[in-house]
Amino acid sequence: MTFSSLISGTIPHHGKFSARTGPVIRVIQHHWASFGGAGEAALASPTTKKSVNYLVYNDGVIKGQVPEEFRAWTSGSLAVDGVSITIEVQNQSGAPDWRVSDAAINSIARLLADIAHRKGFVSLNDGTYRGHREFAATACPGPYLWERMPAVRQMANAFRAGSNTSPTPAPVASKIVPYTEVDMTSFATEALTDAYYEECGRAPGNAELAPRRLRLAKGESTLKDEIVGIDKSVESNRWAVHQLYLELLKRGGGVSEWDGWIVATGNDIVKIRAGLTGSDEYKKLHP
Repeated sequence: MTFSSLISGTIPHHGKFSARTGPVIRVIQHHWASFGGAGEAALASPTTKKSVNYLVYNDGVIKGQVPEEFRAWTSGSLAVDGVSITIEVQNQSGAPDWRVSDAAINSIARLLADIAHRKGFVSLNDGTYRGHREFAATACPGPYLWERMPAVRQMANAFRAGSNTSPTPAPVASKIVPYTEVDMTSFATEALTDAYYEECGRAPGNAELAPRRLRLAKGESTLKDEIVGIDKSVESNRWAVHQLYLELLKRGGGVSEWDGWIVATGNDIVKIRAGLTGSDEYKKLHP
């Protein structure tokens, strides 16, 4: 199984990969949309449908997850990831810039140079090193890194040519780039999803995200308020009922169903189990 010799270790992939659809033709850059440990936790979790080929950290450390022979589940598309190596980078700061450290950028460039050499890329250009936002309605890999991707390509090509020092990146003009409505929806979804992983250890369903996004869109709330408002005790209760649904009815259920049982029984798990086993749905599954 192939990883770059630049890695210092790996994180578990739990079988979260697929066969490739063809030879590797490019590298796609992603960011964590997080500067804590939530990004790695989501990738390493056995229950999330997310994985990546390489992770790059703020201190410049590079780790592998899915070997290069396989397609990682990163960009949400078999057609996109099937011929791509994917990189997730940790952020140094949060919104709106989602800055990335100089050490991380340097490591990305060195990793790109190594991949390009082994895969036979003619050079690192806007076809062989691309951003996630080019393939999906997302702000990923964030405005800070997106603006610097041409400089990263320049650095990678210099490393590949044998230079031992980083070239001086082309200056990036300081400007405010307004988010589109699609960008904001994607950004809010990424940030809230990371917060759910951090607080509850799981991904939220759309029924949980939709009202939060709607309040944000109407200006009735802030992203900070929505993240603070994720009640860990409430989510733990929902998670327990969700597990009962999986065990007894072979489906996950939804927020309205979970909350209905919690309210009706006073969050009595024994009563909820009894109610589910006495339901018509359960009896049809277990005649």
